[in-house]
Amino acid sequence: MSVLRETTQYGAGMLLAQVISAFRGLLVAGYLGPQLFGLWKVLQVALDYLGYCHLGLQHGMARLIPLFWERGEGEKERWMRSFVFGMSILTAVIAGGLALVLTNGQEKEIRYAWVGIAAVLVASQLFRYLHMVCLADGRFALLSISNVLFAVIALVMMTVCIPESGLGWGLYGVFAGLGVGYGAVLLLGIVQGVYPRIVFRPERSFPRKPVVSLIFRTGFPFMAVDGLFVVWQGIDRLGLAWLFGAKSAELGYYGFAATVASFAIQVPQVVTRVMFRRVLASLAKGEGDDADLGRNFEAPAIAFAGCAPLIYGLGLIVTWCLIRGVPFLQGFRGAEVSIGLLLLSAYWCGIGLQIRNVFIGTDRMWRLGVIYTIAITATVAVLFIASPIQFGDTQIGIAAGGLGMLVGSIVFAFLSIMDGLRILLIEWKKIGSLLLQLTVPFIPYAIWTGWMVFYRGSVCESWGWSLAELVVLTVPGAVWAYGKVAGTRILSPG
Repeated sequence: MSVLRETTQYGAGMLLAQVISAFRGLLVAGYLGPQLFGLWKVLQVALDYLGYCHLGLQHGMARLIPLFWERGEGEKERWMRSFVFGMSILTAVIAGGLALVLTNGQEKEIRYAWVGIAAVLVASQLFRYLHMVCLADGRFALLSISNVLFAVIALVMMTVCIPESGLGWGLYGVFAGLGVGYGAVLLLGIVQGVYPRIVFRPERSFPRKPVVSLIFRTGFPFMAVDGLFVVWQGIDRLGLAWLFGAKSAELGYYGFAATVASFAIQVPQVVTRVMFRRVLASLAKGEGDDADLGRNFEAPAIAFAGCAPLIYGLGLIVTWCLIRGVPFLQGFRGAEVSIGLLLLSAYWCGIGLQIRNVFIGTDRMWRLGVIYTIAITATVAVLFIASPIQFGDTQIGIAAGGLGMLVGSIVFAFLSIMDGLRILLIEWKKIGSLLLQLTVPFIPYAIWTGWMVFYRGSVCESWGWSLAELVVLTVPGAVWAYGKVAGTRILSPG
């Protein structure tokens, strides 16, 4: 199956799931209000962090499945799936129990929320297991269906459980929706044969300890580095919770903006995830060389740089119009500046993500981990320095979170490109040329966003002009990108 077909197949499902999830996010924000929504976004960070309680076993499995295929080691592959499946359940139970013990003594509302996190943790781990298996097996259609199924079921359940017009469970209705959604995907996975019938399957045809060690050694570094990315994506909310309080309206505003940005980040990750399996399989066969890896990065990076400004600009217009036009979202008008900043940061984050497979495929994940650490440091530093700064009567406040993520994303993108392409022996001159080309489409998009945020103010009342200005400023970049991708390649080993 071609990269284009796999990307379309996976991307279509992801797009539909993200549209549904975006709608769900808006509903949840409106149902909960700024204060409870801000608390939920902090708890969501905790749930994301606990998602790595499998200690990298799922990541190791995803990397080793293609390798065992190529080597004809079917027995090891089947045993590995069973072992990782069992460990995913066991580690989730242990992590959920520890979370409850460590949060004992907190106020009732937060304590019950942690009970909700512990309750859905096992189901979320099995969802992640399905995700990893589908990526490794190339079952992108099933992965798309599972994403859409989860999004639909969670939306329906939250609509029933959260509002006073329904069951009136409030914040706890969010966990009910997640749990039922994960449960539906679990049933689908069972029907499709994703989950092993035997947990911790016995095996005597080969020694198991070396296989367990290989899974851990392969997956833990991957998990640690991937976990650093998740830490970075949530560190802004944790920092603002420290400054403003976990149940503050300010954090709710920023949480709304972070919800919008989380959907934006999914756009570049589609191609990166599709290329993941192809890069590993190519290396296992000994077919992929450094020039191939370089070219595999170049085309998606340029395509994304050309299209992202138009897509994200449309997202800004639509989101602002929803905030000002939908009655139950008007309480989130304090999120508008942060939305603009976080969508700007999503541009550079997406650029940097396009080279992640280079670090994975060349076994240099630790270098990517260093880059993530530098990006985290830059984000936190800017957040805490900028937050108290005032311009006249206006304090930067929560917008410092978006500003920190923007600076951190620029640092991440530039360091990833420079270091990743040097691994592939690309000349500095060509790296500098590529960085310049990736920066050019960002400049008019940044100018347009600044105009929207600081001067125009009301996009809804003049959305026609806003859209026309966006098209004029960003379509030339999209046309340029198409010409580059459709034409000759601009990078080669130097």
